[in-house]
Amino acid sequence: MVIIVALVVVGLSVVMLACSSGKKNKADEPQIVAERDAEEQALKKRQEELALKKKQEEEDHRNGKFSYGVAVSSPAMYRVSYLNIKFIGETGSIGPFGCRTIYGSGIGTGHDGVARDDEYRYGLPKMLNAAWVSFTERKVYKLTVELPYEEILRRFQESAALEPRGGMEYVYHTLDLCILPEGKVVLVLKSSWGKILLDWSAQGEETHEFDDDILNRVNAVADSMDEYYDWISEVSNDTHWVEYYKTHGLVTPVYDRYLERFNYKIIFDYEDKVSKIVEYIQRHTNGELYWIDPSEFVKLIEHPSRVKEIRLEWDTKDSHYTGFLYFNEEEVLRVFDEAYGEDRMQQGELRIKVGADCKSYDLSLNVGGKSFKLEKTEIRVFQDPIDDPDGDGTLIYKNYEGNHRNLFIDDKGYFQE
Repeated sequence: MVIIVALVVVGLSVVMLACSSGKKNKADEPQIVAERDAEEQALKKRQEELALKKKQEEEDHRNGKFSYGVAVSSPAMYRVSYLNIKFIGETGSIGPFGCRTIYGSGIGTGHDGVARDDEYRYGLPKMLNAAWVSFTERKVYKLTVELPYEEILRRFQESAALEPRGGMEYVYHTLDLCILPEGKVVLVLKSSWGKILLDWSAQGEETHEFDDDILNRVNAVADSMDEYYDWISEVSNDTHWVEYYKTHGLVTPVYDRYLERFNYKIIFDYEDKVSKIVEYIQRHTNGELYWIDPSEFVKLIEHPSRVKEIRLEWDTKDSHYTGFLYFNEEEVLRVFDEAYGEDRMQQGELRIKVGADCKSYDLSLNVGGKSFKLEKTEIRVFQDPIDDPDGDGTLIYKNYEGNHRNLFIDDKGYFQE
């Protein structure tokens, strides 16, 4: 009897608890509904704000306004310092910031950024006003010139129209002025996916109008421009540019060849036909770089310069591969000249054959019915399971010892023995 009573009491307690819980939940329902409604309203408001922001951005892009910065670069082994750089447009002028001395490391390698509100969009520049010192040539240059505004505008608008890939937008965000030897300048457009060199250049003229200003800044160490240049050479932390100039002269002959364009496409020919490229980065001698699917590459650039380096990832049925290809400077300079001769616009292809086991590679430049081997390319390849593509990777192929030695003049370590 006691047990039965106890069970009844427990049962009643459970029922009462359930009832009280039901009453509590019911009483809380208005608050829960209100919180849910508030969250939904906040989400809706945020979506409306983003849609309005996107609409305004698209309208600004149509009207030639973008959020962008400017930078300055120079070739390796060519040391310069800018006195003044101003990109001038209808909404004002903009210049680079940071160190004025450009420690040349190649075309389009200037530090991005500018001290202004990057949420606001500005009209693209139409004029350039510049002055710079060439420590290598011991000269000062100045330049005032119209920029290729229509070309810049077209490139910016075309890039803005491309759909983002992997959370990365294609729209350009930086104009990089590259100062070349003998007063020449070129212009690079940069985005998150890479860099492209415009087919435009301008020529500065030598000037002495800034000499007094320069000497006033360093009056404790130099009384003349010759003494100033001597002092710069002595205090430079990196003297490779001095050594190079004494031995070879200006880098102009090398960079003239670096800038040359050719009519060719890069084709990966896999023996395993189920292979699929999933990531692709490609660097060229003229500073152009593409972090993009090869199919998109064709749409964005028709006539690339000589290829310098490729990094790619591809999948097969069972494995994920990561490959690095470092082309040889002497070989690509020579082979492209041999293959194309005087006609740089004849159709060609750089074909890269990959064996079924991804352990054999054959590279050739094919132009006008002739095939020219590229045998000095240094290659290494890593393999991961297809279900763990981001693992440490097992090295399955490497055709060189130690670190790769196929370095171009603008590569770090070019002077290392």
